[in-house]
Amino acid sequence: MNVVINRALGGLALSRKAVKRYSELSNIPIYAFTWEVIDNAGNLKPAEKDDDSEYLSYSTDPKCTDRNYWDKEELDRDDPILVQVVNELGKSAGQPDSDLVVISIPDDVDYYVEDCENHEVIREKSREWN
Repeated sequence: MNVVINRALGGLALSRKAVKRYSELSNIPIYAFTWEVIDNAGNLKPAEKDDDSEYLSYSTDPKCTDRNYWDKEELDRDDPILVQVVNELGKSAGQPDSDLVVISIPDDVDYYVEDCENHEVIREKSREWN
């Protein structure tokens, strides 16, 4: 199984280019927005076409509010589309300070991704009792 991690600080810091490619491959429309509220309904301002700020928010609704996000952090790290995007785009799949990589692990491993001193690692889940 292939798993995406960030070898630098920042979690799953996808670039706007990567989010756009994910949208194309998954057939899920994803729109980019700034955090600027533009009306009383709470709608957020659409991002400029060339804005690739790490502070953009995303929504599957063209009228994004602070209640209907598409959260890249909630993607499964072994999502085949995410893996494809990172493999295709390489360094440009992430924000400038990130280092997204695809790591192969055995298919039968029950894993989780942990932030470990400013980079992520894949750990195997174990059983615990208290």
